[in-house]
Amino acid sequence: MPDVLLKLFILIVITFPINIWISWDFMSLNMILNQECDPVTYVQVMCLLEKVHKRKRSAGYTVKLQKVVSAVCLADVDIACNELKNARTHLEYAIREGGTFYVAEDARRMLAELTQKERVEGTDYGDGTVEN
Repeated sequence: MPDVLLKLFILIVITFPINIWISWDFMSLNMILNQECDPVTYVQVMCLLEKVHKRKRSAGYTVKLQKVVSAVCLADVDIACNELKNARTHLEYAIREGGTFYVAEDARRMLAELTQKERVEGTDYGDGTVEN
C-alpha cells in the first residue's frame, strides 16, 4: 500500500506542472481573444488550438465547448439584428455539435423561438428540425 501511494504521489507531482502549463496556455489565449477579436478569427484560432491539442481529451472538449458557446452567442446577436437565416445556421451548428452540452439545450429553445418568429413574419428559412 505505501508503494502504491508513493507512485501515485510521484505521478501527481509529475503531471501537475503539465496541467498548469496547459491551463495557462488556454487562459492566455482567451485573454487575447476576448480583447479585440472578431468571431471569425476566434473560430479559426480555436480550430488551430484544437489541432495542436488534439491528443489531449480535455483540450478537445474545451475547444468544442467554446465553439458551441460562440455559435449560440453569435445566434443571439443575429436574432437581435434580425438576421434570422444566420441565426438559424449558428443554432443548427450548436445543436448538431453540442451533443450533451448544456448550451445545446439553450440552442434548441432558441431555435424553437426563432422558428415561431419566422412563421409569424413569414420568413421560414427551415422546418425547425435538426438531426443530432
